[in-house]
Amino acid sequence: MDLNLEDMGDLSKMGPVELLYHLADTLLGTMEKQIESPMHLLSDFVESVTWSEPFILGLIIFQIVVLTGVLVSRRKLVLQVIWFVFIAVSVFFAEPLNNWGRQNWPRFSTQNYFDRNGLFAMIFFAGPLLLIANVILVNLSVRTMVLAIRVSRMKMRAQAASTETNAQTNGHDKTD
Repeated sequence: MDLNLEDMGDLSKMGPVELLYHLADTLLGTMEKQIESPMHLLSDFVESVTWSEPFILGLIIFQIVVLTGVLVSRRKLVLQVIWFVFIAVSVFFAEPLNNWGRQNWPRFSTQNYFDRNGLFAMIFFAGPLLLIANVILVNLSVRTMVLAIRVSRMKMRAQAASTETNAQTNGHDKTD
């Protein structure tokens, strides 16, 4: 963050409150300029993608199918693990897929989306898959918590039943 002290005027004539307001305005103005730049880059990126291209539509449909499969199978532990492994392997191979796409893009695309850094592969392929993997992890965490609560309740019921049985047994022994 670059603050230009020459633009701040004569600070010695300002009171403490005015100085704080002036500093806050300067900082916010600088931060606003820094935030605008990435937003401009993002809008340029969105505009540069041909959204009607079959390759892009195929990637979007792939992500929707994976998300739907994960949500539909949310109660099946084995399927969730299979989806998670599939996603992990897919993300692992994102870089080789990006390299292959960079070399062969004319076969399936109208423009080259594949840069050396793999930004496109990350945004359109690995990023959404990692978000879906997080959905699986949240689902498994919730299921684990529910199971832990059930086990805890069962233990409490068993303890209560055991205490009640002991109390009845001890009560019968005293009357006999």
